[in-house]
Amino acid sequence: MENIIAVKNKIKPSLERLVPGVVFALLIIQPLLDIISYWANQWEFTSVTTAVRFLMFAVIMLYGFIVSDRKRIYVVTGAAVAVYWVLHMAACFKAEGGYISPVSDASNFLRIIHLPLFTLAFVTFFKKDADVPHYVRKAFLVNLVIMIHSVILSYMTGTQVYMYGYMGVGLMGWSAVHNAQSAILALVVPLTLLYAYKKKNKLGFYLVSLAVFVCLFFSGTRVDFYSIPIIAVALIIGLIFTGEKNPFYYIVLLLMVLGALLCYKTSIAYDIRGNHEVSMEYRQEEVEQMLEVAEDDKETAVTLGANITREIYDSLDPLTRKNINTIYDRYLGGMIHRYGFDRVFYKYNYSLVVSNLVDMRQQKRFFSEMAWENADLFSKCFGFEYQVVVENYDRVNIVTGETIPTQQIYDLENDFPAVYYFGGYVGFGLYMLFLLYFVLMMAVAVITRFKKVVNVESIAVGLTFVLAMGIAYYAGYVLRRPNTSVYLSAILAYIYYLTAIKENVKLTDIFKLFSKNRDF
Repeated sequence: MENIIAVKNKIKPSLERLVPGVVFALLIIQPLLDIISYWANQWEFTSVTTAVRFLMFAVIMLYGFIVSDRKRIYVVTGAAVAVYWVLHMAACFKAEGGYISPVSDASNFLRIIHLPLFTLAFVTFFKKDADVPHYVRKAFLVNLVIMIHSVILSYMTGTQVYMYGYMGVGLMGWSAVHNAQSAILALVVPLTLLYAYKKKNKLGFYLVSLAVFVCLFFSGTRVDFYSIPIIAVALIIGLIFTGEKNPFYYIVLLLMVLGALLCYKTSIAYDIRGNHEVSMEYRQEEVEQMLEVAEDDKETAVTLGANITREIYDSLDPLTRKNINTIYDRYLGGMIHRYGFDRVFYKYNYSLVVSNLVDMRQQKRFFSEMAWENADLFSKCFGFEYQVVVENYDRVNIVTGETIPTQQIYDLENDFPAVYYFGGYVGFGLYMLFLLYFVLMMAVAVITRFKKVVNVESIAVGLTFVLAMGIAYYAGYVLRRPNTSVYLSAILAYIYYLTAIKENVKLTDIFKLFSKNRDF
């Protein structure tokens, strides 16, 4: 026993010395894994890269457990996750149709819990070494450099990938998931600029700022474009609170804001929006042609161009009703196969507006909402399985008459509804409490130690968190994508470092604010 303890006491300090390097390696490997995943998709061996990511997840959690001084937290967290998973599986078995695919459901569950568990490990790393924040900032900069080189090399080799392939626009490099790459790009920028600023090299700061602006502007997504003024303005505010007197840094950031505003109408984001509107107008005209009614019924014809009521639908001639069914089947075939035309027609409020019907985010949300309506109370408490949002059906080609087996996946893109439906009341509540903890830590720190904690570093970190939450809500691909959520895990741990570790902030400090005996 004494020998075991001696070995343990010898190994742990050695592993602790590796913490900054492990954190740096863990972060910079992420874009490299994304590149490998892209080529894995091309060569059809994605199972290998998925296994590598989950193996890395297991190794990091084990490493965090070994070097941690509070192993009980890991044990309690692991036990809570295990208990919840058992109850979730019980809900899936009890649901109508039984547990269809435990494997795909387990994979989805691991993607959801990746963020909180990795955050636990990152918090351990921040506690172990004061150099970890520096390595995190440095890693974010290196990752941006890797992504830029990915774009350059893809063009040099003629294997470039576009964010919007049908238009051939939007710089992305080798990445398999466009929306995730867009989110990652926005999330690495604040700490990248912070790293460049802390170096106090004007030329370096200018070049990094220029690279950041070019990447965000030519990405083409609204997420990245709108991030430019948000990030620049927030960092300007951070510089003011830091007491920065050199106007150079303000001017560079201000130029980013002005560049985004003045060049908006020449941006890819603007063109994409315009092309979408034109496409919707064309499709709407096609629908209205299908819904033409008798010449003497002008009023009904106008009504059919927008939304109708059930009464109007029932009063239409059989051919017009058939055409409405055809339109819905064209755009919402999977939903109709699962829930029937009448229920889907009602869910869309009898809409005949094409832009409403083709909105994939809305389709996925409505599909999950109807599945939720079908679920029993136990399933609503612990969530339904992933296979619930997968619909397999046969589609008939109206030209050839050929029957085509079709699979439609209605997995929600927006993260918060996805966590809600897959996690249920209990899972979603625990997840929100987890995120709320860091929000409250920031709030308490700002209220009780404003002058100490509000500076360019804390604003850059807080801004990254806010961007992540905004992207998760409006676009998704943050909370349930391990290649994206790992960045958020690092940021949440960074928040813990700036508050609980560096300034000894506790949530209960808010109650001491007006106390004479306060110790802050």
